[in-house]
Amino acid sequence: MSEFRQLIRAEKLDQFLRGGSATLSRRAEANVGILKLRVLASGGSRRETRNFFLGNKVSYSGSAIIEVLLFDADGTLRASEVFSFHTGFRKMKANDK
Repeated sequence: MSEFRQLIRAEKLDQFLRGGSATLSRRAEANVGILKLRVLASGGSRRETRNFFLGNKVSYSGSAIIEVLLFDADGTLRASEVFSFHTGFRKMKANDK
């Protein structure tokens, strides 16, 4: 049954990309494509500092490296880019409840 569902999804996607969908205008048909996002790496860390007078503080940092691919409906690669983002340490107060 799973293979049958995949075939139906593939047929619907093919019909959509070829402009057979009634919901697309002629102008929008030329702008149909496939965007693929892939996370290459991600991670983060947690840092806690303790101070008797100022209280406890928790800092978090995170980063991600993402690959973006944009294809035409016929499968031609139009654009590709790799983005990296790092937040640095952000300070947050620890919940002492």
